[in-house]
Amino acid sequence: MGVGMSQVSQLSNRAIAPLAFLAPQQTSYTANPGLTYVYTIGGDKIAVSHIDGDGNMVPLSQINVAKEPLFVLFSHGNADDIGTCKSYSHYIAQTTNSIVVNYDYVNYGLSTPGETSELNMQQAITAVYEYMTQTLHIPSSKILIMGKSLGTAPSIHLAAKDFMDDILGVLLVSPLASGVRAVVPDRMVKSNMLNYLDNVFCPSMHYISFIRVPVFIIHGKQDNVINVKNAEILAGALHKAAYYPPLYLHGRHNDIEMNNPETFKSQVQAFVNTCFSTQRARNDDGEGKTSLVEY
Repeated sequence: MGVGMSQVSQLSNRAIAPLAFLAPQQTSYTANPGLTYVYTIGGDKIAVSHIDGDGNMVPLSQINVAKEPLFVLFSHGNADDIGTCKSYSHYIAQTTNSIVVNYDYVNYGLSTPGETSELNMQQAITAVYEYMTQTLHIPSSKILIMGKSLGTAPSIHLAAKDFMDDILGVLLVSPLASGVRAVVPDRMVKSNMLNYLDNVFCPSMHYISFIRVPVFIIHGKQDNVINVKNAEILAGALHKAAYYPPLYLHGRHNDIEMNNPETFKSQVQAFVNTCFSTQRARNDDGEGKTSLVEY
């Protein structure tokens, strides 16, 4: 699916990368027992951490997969690494009663230095997902894919794969519909040119239609980095099997959780429980693969 779009996107990446990827100038964390490293198909080393509900970076050896109801595979935003987003990962772990697995892209944190690209972001999240399912032996039915801002692009790309139909669901916070729509107002570009430019970088609006599990989109109505219209485009492109009512909240790009703490938390929890219910309904015997999350 989307092979042509991906090729166009990769050809253009070298020109776009300096504008699209703004990794922290200094790594915000150091090597510690809570870190794991995985390798992508392209040979890049990717730093991975596991955050529990107490905010601890949990060493791989301490994870009891059978006792954990949920794992969130989280892709962070453009200017973060897994150190700067530790508190946010803790917040998500508490909110969803989960272990949050987050990772750094190429040139972020302690991952391989070099040039970040759309392709190696996609390879990174795929390597982390394979590590979760093949090394940790986490059932795909216990995995929720979550992305924030730029991190929604690899999240959508992975969730759109044919082999992802058994994951629990997808949570997207402040997503971009495509690279161009994140930065260029519609009125400034003719529609035929805009449709072409969508394919140049992170064409999430095309990939998202292939997802077949529930997708929850949350976006700030006053977002001054990625206009809320991006979320509306993505919600409009969802397949009926994936549709879950989007949530548009008062806030900008990085403060919707802070401005709407109770609403954000309760709505995310409701979504997770809906995902478990949907998953149980798909089983012939009516029994779920996992239990509903208790809050």
